[in-house]
Amino acid sequence: MQDAHRGALGRARGAARFPVGGGRVGKSPGFSGWARARTIAGQWPAGAPREARRGSRTGEEDRMRPRLVVVPLLLLSLCGTAAGAARFPDVSWDWYKAGEVYLAYRTPSPELSTRYFRKAAEAGNPSAQYKLGEHYEKGIGVPRSYREAYRWYRTAAETGDRYAEFKVGEFLENGRGTRRNLAEAARWYERAARQGNPWGYHMLGFMLAEGKGVPRDERLAARYLEISVRETGDDWAKWRLAKLIRRSDPARAMRLLDEAAASGNREARRDLAAMR
Repeated sequence: MQDAHRGALGRARGAARFPVGGGRVGKSPGFSGWARARTIAGQWPAGAPREARRGSRTGEEDRMRPRLVVVPLLLLSLCGTAAGAARFPDVSWDWYKAGEVYLAYRTPSPELSTRYFRKAAEAGNPSAQYKLGEHYEKGIGVPRSYREAYRWYRTAAETGDRYAEFKVGEFLENGRGTRRNLAEAARWYERAARQGNPWGYHMLGFMLAEGKGVPRDERLAARYLEISVRETGDDWAKWRLAKLIRRSDPARAMRLLDEAAASGNREARRDLAAMR
């Protein structure tokens, strides 16, 4: 059963998080990404391609770009508008993007990436708070610290970030960086699920099926695992759902086990062998 949880959490950790204007880490950041990093750092970073330095602008236009784009954002954050007071400053997205760009270099700079995610996180940007938590969890640019990872995930989760809510549930379930609390973990998974994170439904389904941190409820567990199967296609969800519906719908249970086994799920293969 622990393998089922690990399988789910491993897939959930790989879920993409892309804010407005964000890019996929590992791909070339393109001209706008390099230029933004140059704007923030004050010079072209080492490894920036010649095409990015040149772009489609003349040298004079390129020199003017930092004044045209970033200064108004800085003024906005410094002056403090009513909107800015109610939420994080827009310039934090520049810092967030810089954090992504510094990981996308041919020779990445995890320390600089973490520095910019921290600037954005401390300014109140929930996506950056999640990324900083991820850096602490994995030891990217900073020494690994589950306590700090949990602190930043929790900070982001308190703003309603559904990915961070899931991570808080995971840390509470496993006692990582904080005291283990299964009932509290279930509540955070539920919060993530209600905001549309299918992995929240997935983990709740397992907890309900086992009576782990919540009263056992196989009917509700099956409902939640149906959502996981539909939204994630996870082989562990198919295996567990098959066990729950084996008596009520044996034909579908067999199909689910076949699918899970085809994905390499050993438990599903064992169950199939026992049934045939």
